Parts: sequence; C-alpha cells; structure tokens
Amino acid sequence: MKKLLSIILAILMLLSFASCNGDTSESIAESSAISSSESAEESKPEMTPPTINGNQLSDYTIIYQDLDKMSREACRYKDVAIEIQNYFKENYSQKVRIAPHTTKEADKEIILGFMTTRSIALNYTNTYEYDKYKVVIQGDKIWICGSYASGVYQGFEALVEMFNSSEDKEFGDTEFSGQGKVIKVSTVGDSITQGINSYDYTKVYPYYLQKMLGFDYYVLNSGLTSTSICTIDGKYCYSTTAEYRAAIQFKPDVMLFGLGTNDANPNPDYPNKDWENPANNRVEVFKRDTKALWDSLYAANPDVQIFVILPPALIDKPEGKFWRPVEWTANIEKYSHPLLVGLAEEYELPTVDMFPWSQENPDVFTDGLHPIGASYRKYALHIYEGISELIKKPE
Repeated sequence: MKKLLSIILAILMLLSFASCNGDTSESIAESSAISSSESAEESKPEMTPPTINGNQLSDYTIIYQDLDKMSREACRYKDVAIEIQNYFKENYSQKVRIAPHTTKEADKEIILGFMTTRSIALNYTNTYEYDKYKVVIQGDKIWICGSYASGVYQGFEALVEMFNSSEDKEFGDTEFSGQGKVIKVSTVGDSITQGINSYDYTKVYPYYLQKMLGFDYYVLNSGLTSTSICTIDGKYCYSTTAEYRAAIQFKPDVMLFGLGTNDANPNPDYPNKDWENPANNRVEVFKRDTKALWDSLYAANPDVQIFVILPPALIDKPEGKFWRPVEWTANIEKYSHPLLVGLAEEYELPTVDMFPWSQENPDVFTDGLHPIGASYRKYALHIYEGISELIKKPE
C-alpha cells in the first residue's frame, strides 16, 4: 500500500512540475509579446529622407562657428550642429558629419550662421536677431543663416518642416526666411554666475541651464565676479559694469537675479559692507538699489519675468577658510536673504532659494563658495527645477 501511495505521489509531482513549466513558458512568451508590442509603439516610424539637388543628407558635412570657450554666449552653434546631426540620424537614418568653420571647405556642406570662411555666406550682409533666420539651398550647399545659434535652430526647424511636408522629398535651389519664437534669458549675478573656478564657459551654470531649457531659449551669461547690489560699494557695484549695460540692452524676456552674496562679505577691507555702521545705512541702500536694478529691467522690457535667486550659504570647509564662511553665511542669513525675500514679495516675484539647498549639497561648493566644472550642473539643475514650469511661453 505504501509503495502504491509513493508511486501515485511521484506521478502527481511530475504532473505538477510539467504544469508549472507550461505556465512559466506561457508567461514568458506573453511577457515577451507585451515587451515587443511596447517597443513597437515606442519606436518612431522612420521618415523618408529628402534629396537635395540629387544629394543625400549623408553626403553633407555640417559646418558650425566654433566660438571661444570663454564666450558668454551659452547657446552654441556646435550644440545646434549636434542636435541637427542627431535628428538626421534618428529620423532619416542618415549619418552626417560635423566640423568647425576652420575646416577646409568641402563640396557639400550645411553651413550654420555667418562665417567668412564659406563663399556662400559672403554674398549676404544682413544681420538677424535671436529668433530670425534665412535658409538658402544653392547647388551643393545648404546655408541656415542667423546671427545667433538660437535663430539658426529656428531656421533648421523650418527646413525640417519643409522636408517633412513634401510628398516627393525632392528639393532644388530655394531660399526663404522667417522668424521663430525664442525666449531670451539673462543670468545676472556674481562669480557663481560668471563661472569662477571653471575656466571653461561650457562648464558654468548658464551653459548647463541653456542645455536644460533647449534651443527655443537663448541664455546670456551676464555674471561678473565680486559684484554686489549696493552703489556704496563703488566699482564693485553691479550697476556700474559693462555686464549690467549688456543685460539691459539685451532686453531679456526672463531675468535670473543672482546678486546679494557679495553684499554680505564680512571682509574688513570693505568697510562699506559693515551693516551695523549707521553711516552706511546699508539696509536701506540695499533695498533702494535692488529696486533700481529691477525697475531698470522693467524699463527695458515691461514684460520681463524676474526670478530672484536667493544666495546660497557658504560651506565651512578647510578649502575655504579664507572666505570666513561662518561670518559670511551669518550675514547672508541676517541681511541679504530676508531683504531679498521681502523685496520679492513686494514686487510679487518668484524666488529660487539656494540657501537651504546649498547646506544640503555641500559637495557642490568645492572651495566653500563656488561650484567647479560639472558641479555647476547640479547648481543649474536646482534653478531649472524652480523656474521651468513658471516661465511664460510665447503663444
């Protein structure tokens, strides 16, 4: 009897094992089918690539203006060139080379912006604003003309729209111009905005912010080291600088106001920064001069959106002891920070508070005061997260 029960039990276990294996196989097959279905839905249908005067896109080299790394222009032609290169690869399966304007002229080129090294560009002297462009197809050359990389990107979008709306995808010589929609952003500030420590203006917060916002924005780095708000600081006052004048002339749609840190500097070499000295009347001067800066921006563009970037704390670490970080942070916390908060409330301006964030992210501030290199990206990301959903987009 025991032997019979053992046999029956063994048979049942085998049947159960087989059943489980079958269920598992079906489950794997079903999962695979769902995954394949999702992948098919996620993959974009490939577009038919255009033919330009008998040429395929893969025949061309994209030529971009190679700006000096120290340029304050955050929107770069090279980045636009890479964006175009990626678009052609992802949508048309066409691999296109890119090269700087110093490269010897090739037979077939897509030229971005004005440049004296290309014959086709010498025939045009018109200047274009941040959102204006001209597109010229002439023989084996395609020229997307614009004074700024943001305008060139708008021209590229118009060119792609022409490519994708055509049925036969065949194009000959043509020329057209237009205007896109670009939001101009000015980053007003001190050494953190300028990018001290990086020595490469592609590794500073305005540049990283440009990458995060995209090419429908043009970010201008208007920061200058050591500058403050108060006019009693003489040559260190931001409103006396060429960067301030450039920011006003720029007439930004968005202004990120990042001053106030140097106003709290406790260094005894700057006696006017003694907040407790009645002769300085620094609290009232700070409020008066902040309002004057904001009012001058409203005079340049009544529709400007001002975001107040509240100063970060200094980090008390050995690398930055000469900053006197404890005293400096105390001044920011007692004076600059609450005064800017109060003025922002008075003007009904949104703020991005860097003070608590800096204390929670001390690794960003490598010398106790400034980010460096890639750590500027973290700084920019916090600002981006604070402003991106609030920026008014053009209709």
